[in-house]
Amino acid sequence: MKKGKQVTYVPKGSNKLIEQAKQTWFVEFYYLNPITKKDVRIRITNNLNRIKDPLEKSAGFEELLNTYKHMLENGYNPFDKRTEAKERELPLHYQKLSSSL
Repeated sequence: MKKGKQVTYVPKGSNKLIEQAKQTWFVEFYYLNPITKKDVRIRITNNLNRIKDPLEKSAGFEELLNTYKHMLENGYNPFDKRTEAKERELPLHYQKLSSSL
């Protein structure tokens, strides 16, 4: 999980956590494309960057990271059409997090 750029400046009235939450976060992994035989970088955000609360955003991304780790360990292939159904279910799983915006 990448939490955006390193925060170097914190404006008055803010703190480092709030400024870090303003950055773009994503879960990133590389997967071998079976057609081109090259590794392809895959970045996933699932619209969790819309969350402004730093603790809620961190929890959402930790859950997203653990979900994709589990899926990859159990044979998930982002290039396989049969496993797309698993990925399509993910946004529904995170509706609770994004509904508090």
